[in-house]
Amino acid sequence: MDIFLDYGNGKLKVDIDEKSLLYAIENRVNKALPDPKARLIESFKNPIDSLPLKERIKNKSKICIVISDITRAVPTKLILEALLPELLSYGVNKNSITMLIATGLHRPNESEELVRLVGKILQKNIIL
Repeated sequence: MDIFLDYGNGKLKVDIDEKSLLYAIENRVNKALPDPKARLIESFKNPIDSLPLKERIKNKSKICIVISDITRAVPTKLILEALLPELLSYGVNKNSITMLIATGLHRPNESEELVRLVGKILQKNIIL
């Protein structure tokens, strides 16, 4: 039996003898949100069991946004496209925002990886 595993930007085909296979666990396909950016903004304004983002950052002079590196399946670009304009609309100066890429023991994300992670416009503003 052929099993296809996510691997990098593609799939890795693995042939497993059906006698050795108990069962294969597959991801359920979830219906995508019609407007994920709007849902993110709504969550910044009305979080569960927390103060709204605007209240949390009130009177703060600097903000650090920590993002995962390219090895994690996180929609970072989408999140930042919602978060950064929201912060600016609260009166935060863009020069007081720092982005930190949490690579752990991984190598730094560079060039095209960085563009895929945060988008072309944001990539220009990240200091490595």
